[in-house]
Amino acid sequence: MARTNANGDQSDPVVLAVSKEIVDTLEREKEHAMTAVQIVKNPVSRKRLLIGVSAGPFACIAGNIIASYYLGSELDTAGVTDNRAQLKANIVLNVWCLLCSLLGTHLIALWGRKPMAILVEILLVICLCVIGGLSKIYADDPEGASSGVVYGDVALMFFFQGFYSMAWTPLIYLYPPEVMHYSIRANGLAFLQFAVNALA
Repeated sequence: MARTNANGDQSDPVVLAVSKEIVDTLEREKEHAMTAVQIVKNPVSRKRLLIGVSAGPFACIAGNIIASYYLGSELDTAGVTDNRAQLKANIVLNVWCLLCSLLGTHLIALWGRKPMAILVEILLVICLCVIGGLSKIYADDPEGASSGVVYGDVALMFFFQGFYSMAWTPLIYLYPPEVMHYSIRANGLAFLQFAVNALA
């Protein structure tokens, strides 16, 4: 705080005031920390918990699990069967997802969390439908399918993963802590991780 607010001066009044606010807030929240049973019994805390944890299931039902875990099979279906080509596609895909998540973090701050989540869910459904159609065309006639079908399928896989990374990669870590107050945050994030791992 001193480095950010006062060029490293730890005795600056602003630094001391902000530091005291943080310490006081944490102490007050420790006194009011809630157990899991207390969270469920308190209507406001229960609502905040459910809203915060909902990010996990929404991120999972988007279809990313299928796209991530079965990428090799999807590439096989799209006609990319060489192991080296699949490895290259996977490496490029990870870099692409990193760049998309950085862009998404910026866009979420501009557009808001809910509009970004809704827009991306719509785009993900569209991508999955088109990927399914192109994969079916290739699977029905692998010899006669045009190269455009193969390249289109792979391109849409990249778009799908990019859209997912734009919204859900940052949202799953930003949204729940913002919704949950300190007294339920530790338990709430534990429930969130449980929900994500249970659905994965």
